Amino acid sequence: MDAVDILIYLQKKKKYIIGMPILAGVLAFFIAQILPPIFYTEIRIRIDDPTQSTSISSMKLKGGSISDYFKSKGDANSEDFFLELLEGRDNMVKAIHKFKLDSIYKKKSIDLTIVKFSKDLTVSMEDNGIIVCGYQSKSKERAVDLVRFMVKNANDRYMALEHERMLENTSFLRQKHKEISDSLDHLQNALAEYHRKNKIIDPEEQIRISLEALAGYEQQINNISIEESYFAKTSGDDSPAKIKAGYKVAAIGQELKKLRGNYTDSYKPSESSVFLNSDWAIQRYLDVERIKLNVKLVSGLLEVISSELALAESQSSRTQAVIQVVQDAYVPDWKLKPKRAVWALGGFIISFVFCLAFVLFAGIMDGKVGNGTPFQSQMRRFIESFKS
Repeated sequence: MDAVDILIYLQKKKKYIIGMPILAGVLAFFIAQILPPIFYTEIRIRIDDPTQSTSISSMKLKGGSISDYFKSKGDANSEDFFLELLEGRDNMVKAIHKFKLDSIYKKKSIDLTIVKFSKDLTVSMEDNGIIVCGYQSKSKERAVDLVRFMVKNANDRYMALEHERMLENTSFLRQKHKEISDSLDHLQNALAEYHRKNKIIDPEEQIRISLEALAGYEQQINNISIEESYFAKTSGDDSPAKIKAGYKVAAIGQELKKLRGNYTDSYKPSESSVFLNSDWAIQRYLDVERIKLNVKLVSGLLEVISSELALAESQSSRTQAVIQVVQDAYVPDWKLKPKRAVWALGGFIISFVFCLAFVLFAGIMDGKVGNGTPFQSQMRRFIESFKS
């Protein structure tokens, strides 16, 4: 039997093949009509992160800002953290108790209730950073109240955790602020004591003055030496002018050695003079500059710590919500499901496939379709063996 014979046979049975699916579709349509409707609503929010960088916290150190230092190395961003709180077990359990979802889902175990609840709850984040929390329920009011409750509860938990973290950061910063302040006081006192001990005021300026004096001494020695040579040639080595010039050279040379070439470990600068031995003063100058550098570094660190402490104290006193509602939950005016058209179409298709298969099978067994084919013989033998 070819395809034409099969089509002719199906044409004769069209009232079953078409009529029954239409009846099934109509029946599915009315079943969808009488089933309790399921409504869906959602709330759309964005995170206003209290730890976002500001003019203070955006200041960068070599390894990042101090605020970044206090964040856990494995921390996700605020959106991911809020999502974890929003769809976390604690939040779901509170919603279950609040709205008596265990009675609605008819589950005695809290874990089974969570499983059913999770299927109706939608929590996601879009590419633009908007967080969506939606819920489908037979009750419009319950759906609206539930998503608002979960968002508020997650926000409260988020704020509590952030507040706790900022208090710890503030306490740590205060401790470090005190330690650095003490270190700065110690360095400043050490610098002042170093000046007093070595009888110096401004080593750099005093070295400059001493070098100018040395240059003046050298110039005087050169000038007097020229005069001494002149007197020796014109008046003789024993002339009073030559001897007097020699005394001047020796006296000035002695002063020059005190400032330049007569340095010993026991050298002490004069209490009544600003002149310093250059060799001795250079080392003291380097020591003073080293202490000043430490003072500068500690002062800079103290300034940054003070700024971060002010920011941390400000953030720890924050009380406003960390979320901004982009779209509040709305009371839906159209059901999510069941869709009458989908039910009707599904009932029709399923019934059509079933009726078509049944009619073809009945035709084969009656010999009206595929008469004499091996398939027909095998089917008859199978049915007879099943009956016996």
